[in-house]
Amino acid sequence: MMFHFAYPNKGRGKEFIGCGRYVALSYENVPEQGYKPAKPDSKNIANITTAASLLAPDSLHTGRGIYEIKDIQDEIYRGDSQDLAYLLALISRSRSVRSEIPNDIWCTGSIDIKDGKSPFLDAVTPSGFDVKLNAFLSPENPDNLFIVPVSNIQPGHEILFREKNINMVSLAQFREHRLSLQHPCERKTVLTVHGHELNLLTDLIFLSDGENMSDNGLRVALIYKRQAQPDEHLLTLLEKHLAEAGHRVFIDRHMKIGDEWEKQITYELKNADAVVILLSPMSIYSEMLAYEVDIAHKTALERGGRPKLFPVRINFEDPLPQELANKLAPLQYALWRDSDDDMPLVCELLDRLPHPPVPLEMIGGAVPLDSKFYVVRQVDEDFQTALSRRDAVVLLKGGRQVGKTSLLARGLQKARDAGVQVLLTDFQRFIDSQLETLESFFFAVGEMLADQLGTDVYPRDTWKTHRAPNINFENYFRQHILGNTQKPLLWAMDEADRLFHCSFGSEIFAMFRTWHNERVLNPGGACSRLTLAIAYATEAYLFIKDQNQSPFNVGTKLVLDDFSFNEVANLHKRYGSPLMNEELRIFYQLVGGQPYLVRRGLNEIVSQDMRFDEFVAKADDEFVSKADQDDGVFDDHLRCMLMLLNREPELSDIVSKVIVGEPCPDYDSFYRLRSAGILRGDSKNDVRLRCEIYLKYLGKHLRKVETKKSGSGFWKRLFSFGG
Repeated sequence: MMFHFAYPNKGRGKEFIGCGRYVALSYENVPEQGYKPAKPDSKNIANITTAASLLAPDSLHTGRGIYEIKDIQDEIYRGDSQDLAYLLALISRSRSVRSEIPNDIWCTGSIDIKDGKSPFLDAVTPSGFDVKLNAFLSPENPDNLFIVPVSNIQPGHEILFREKNINMVSLAQFREHRLSLQHPCERKTVLTVHGHELNLLTDLIFLSDGENMSDNGLRVALIYKRQAQPDEHLLTLLEKHLAEAGHRVFIDRHMKIGDEWEKQITYELKNADAVVILLSPMSIYSEMLAYEVDIAHKTALERGGRPKLFPVRINFEDPLPQELANKLAPLQYALWRDSDDDMPLVCELLDRLPHPPVPLEMIGGAVPLDSKFYVVRQVDEDFQTALSRRDAVVLLKGGRQVGKTSLLARGLQKARDAGVQVLLTDFQRFIDSQLETLESFFFAVGEMLADQLGTDVYPRDTWKTHRAPNINFENYFRQHILGNTQKPLLWAMDEADRLFHCSFGSEIFAMFRTWHNERVLNPGGACSRLTLAIAYATEAYLFIKDQNQSPFNVGTKLVLDDFSFNEVANLHKRYGSPLMNEELRIFYQLVGGQPYLVRRGLNEIVSQDMRFDEFVAKADDEFVSKADQDDGVFDDHLRCMLMLLNREPELSDIVSKVIVGEPCPDYDSFYRLRSAGILRGDSKNDVRLRCEIYLKYLGKHLRKVETKKSGSGFWKRLFSFGG
C-alpha cells in the first residue's frame, strides 16, 4: 500500500502542513546512495530532487525507516502536489513507525492499493473540492470512499449527501465500525477528518494492509518528561516493545506546544486504552506531565476506567506531590531501579494491559462457516483435495468433539462453490421409530434427500413390497436422486456411528461398498458422479464383521486429532492473546488440545476478563469439590462425561485403572473409550486420559456419583449428546 500525501498549493501550505521534520520511507525504495525518483518523467522533477536532497541518511533509525528532513522550507510545497506525493508515497508499513508520523502532515491524501487503483480522492481548494466531489458522486465512479478535511464540508454538501444516500462519517465513527480503507464501505461514504486526527488516519491506513498491527492492538499513550534520563531510556524501551506487541503507541516528542498540541494530546489521551506515566524525581514536578495525567484521570473516571493508568516509578519511591498523589497514589505501580529491570518492567506492563474486547461466539456444536475462531489444519486441505478428486468414499474419523462436523461443513461449502450438488444427512436427527427397521430407515433417508433436492417423488411412491428394502432404495436413489441432476453429487453423512448400533447397520454400509465397487467396474455409470463423505468416531470393524462388505477399508481415510500446541497458540491470538507464553503452555497441558475445551477455556478467560491464576484456581476448585454444581468453567461437559461413565461400571473401572497407570484390558474397550473422547493413545498398552482436566476431575469423582442404571447401551447414550 502507498499513502499519497496531497499537498496544497502555495499560500495554503501552513494551514495543512506546518513545518514537518520527519518523513517515513520504505527501505527498498530509498537505497543508501540516495533517493531514486519514482516518477522520472515528471515535469516537476526538480522539486522532487530538491526534496530528496533534504533527506539525511545519517539520521536513519535502525529498524524504523525514519528519515529526518533538514531545514525544511516552503519551496518544497510549491510544486505540483502530485509530484511531491511520489516522494512521500512509499511510506513505511513498519508498525513502529506509526507513532513517529508527525501532526504537521495533515492534508488529505489518496491511497494506491497494490492493484494500482486509487480508492479515494484528495481535496485542497473549495473549487477543486466541488469538482472532485462531483466526480466521486458520479455513478460511473467505482470508488466508495472520499476523505476530506472537515473545513471543506458546507451545509449544502450535507443536504446533497442525504439526497443521494451518501454516508458521511467522522473518523471516530469510521473506526468504531471497523471499516477498512481497502474495502471500506458498501455505499459511497465521505470520511471527514480534522488536522489533529492524522495519526488515527494513519492507523487505518496501516491496519487496512493487515500485515503489521495486531487485530487486537491497543492504543497506548506514554507520558514522560522530555530531555530527562533515565526517563528517555525507558520511553524508548517501552515504545519498542509495545509496538512489537502490536500496540499503537503515542508519544508527543515531535509536537510543539500550542493549540494543536493541546488538541492532539487531549484527543490521544481520551481515546487511549492505556496510559503509562513515567514518574521520576524530575518528572513529578513537570506541569506538562501533571496536565496530561489530569486529562487521563478525568477520562478514566468518566468512561468506567478507560484508559487504564499505569504509573511507573523510576528509581523513586518517595511520596508524590499532592496533585499527582490524589490521582495516582491508589494505583498499583511498577518500580524500575536500573537496566536490570528493563525486561521485567516490559513483561509486567504487557501482562497488565487491558485486553481489548473480542467478539465471542457460543461454544458448542459446529463452528460457523464465517467464524474467526475456526482453526485450519492439514486435514482441511486433505479433505478438500479428496473432494476435488471426487473420490468415491471419503472417511472423516475422529473422537468426540474433535471438529468433524465443522470440517465437514467447510468441505461441503467448497463443493457447492465448485458446482457440486451437495446432500447432507445427519443421523443424530433420526428418531427411534425411523431406526426400527431397514424399511423405515430408507423411507426417512429418501424423504430427507428428496426435500433437499426439491423433488416431490418420495420412496413410498416407487416402493415395491415384493422387493428387498435395499433394492427398492437403490432403484429410488439412482432414478430420483442421482437422476435428478447431471452434476457431480456429494452425499455427506454426519454421526454415522448411530447406524453401528442398528440391527441393519451392516446392510446399509454393504450397499455403500457396492456403490464404491461400481465406480471401478462401470466408470461411465451413474455412480461415477457420486462421492460419499462419512464422518464417524467409533472403530467400524467392531460392528462390521465382514470387511468385504464395508466401505471403511476402501475409502480415503482422514483422521482428525486434537489441536497441536501451535494450533492452540494460533487460536489464542484470535482471542486477543490474553495469556503469557508460559501460561499458554500450562493451559495447553490442562486442556490437551481438545478443541471444545480449548475454546471454552479461552472464551471464559476473555469474557470474564480473568487472570490466568484466577482461571486455574477456578478450574482446580471444580476438579476437587464440584460434581453436581454448574458454576465451573467446564462443569456441564465434565458432569455429562461423569454421568455416562458411572452408568457403565465396567467402563468406569477401566478408566479408573488407566488413571493410576494401568493399560486397557482389551482393544474393544480401548477403542470405545478413545472414540468417546475420554482416552487417547495408539494402543491399549499405550493409553492415557485425553487431557489433564479429565485426569484430575475423573480421578476425584469417578463412580462417586450415584446414578440410576439404564438399560440402554453406553455408546448409544453417549452419541446422543452429539460429537
